[in-house]
Amino acid sequence: MTGYLKSKTLRGRYDDTIALIAQSVRATIYTALPGRVVSYDPATQTATVQPLYKAKFNGEPMQMPELLSVPVVMPRGGGYAISFPIKPGDGVQLMFQSRNADLWYNEGGEQEAFSARMHDLSDAVAVPGLEPAPNALEDAQDDRFEIRAEDPETRIEIMEGPDRVRVVAGKCRLIVRKDEYVQMKVKPSADRDDEEPADYHITIDAEAGEIIMSSAPTIGPDPNPED
Repeated sequence: MTGYLKSKTLRGRYDDTIALIAQSVRATIYTALPGRVVSYDPATQTATVQPLYKAKFNGEPMQMPELLSVPVVMPRGGGYAISFPIKPGDGVQLMFQSRNADLWYNEGGEQEAFSARMHDLSDAVAVPGLEPAPNALEDAQDDRFEIRAEDPETRIEIMEGPDRVRVVAGKCRLIVRKDEYVQMKVKPSADRDDEEPADYHITIDAEAGEIIMSSAPTIGPDPNPED
């Protein structure tokens, strides 16, 4: 019976050792982390990114190193793309390839991982847009698709119900209602309510083929030729 107890004690120590080794190995495996852009190169679409996580070394939290030449993921497919003017301070989601991705990144195509590196900081990519709760977008809508500036007064909206598209820049807007009309108008305020009467509008009626204006147009040279 005593031998059994000793064996059990030794087995417990062995299990503890295995658990510590497993924990140490897991601590070197990176899957995803929040990050903040330090600098961005639009020519290569790569960034220097500071991971927003402090790892512990000898029990003390320490800032992780900046990650260099991190590819920034832009939505892309079918010959089209959406690009963002990435700025220092922008939040990103750092994701780490499970295998060494150097050959694939440099040459493309199907490649082998020429080293045993796995889940490593060296194989990060950055997906723009991850922000903490205090930086949530102001006045985000749940009934339409928007491409917008963080300032909600500048946006493009697509609304499913009325088949309507709007381009909004403060008081100025362009409205397209499918098969009905195209309208440019200047509103008295930047209120989201597009039914608010406009100070000035030009409406092209698709069905009647009419142009309706709130006042006579001014004929002359382009006052903003740089646009």
